Amino acid sequence: MTHAEIEAALGVKLAAVVAGFFGAVISLAFDRKLSIFGAMLAVLAGVSCAAFVTPIVSYYWAMPKQLENGIAFFLGLGGLIIMGKAYRAIQALDLPSVVRAKLDKGEEK
Repeated sequence: MTHAEIEAALGVKLAAVVAGFFGAVISLAFDRKLSIFGAMLAVLAGVSCAAFVTPIVSYYWAMPKQLENGIAFFLGLGGLIIMGKAYRAIQALDLPSVVRAKLDKGEEK
């Protein structure tokens, strides 16, 4: 399997995964209270953020392609923090009410 085929199958850029991995591993140096499981979760969160959020950030802020690996590195570095804040924001949303309101608006048309 070629590099391009692997990226197509996974739906992510391998360079972003690698940059996110290194960012996440470096982030472990700043939080010595993590257990082994916590450290593994931090790396997984960092890699996930780098792989899946880098394209969103790059597109939204019209970043040049040359900056994508740097963005992925910093998303990996703060991945656990980003995931925690996103999770709390989603919990704070009253999602059923939001969906219901959207559906009600669609029926009014």
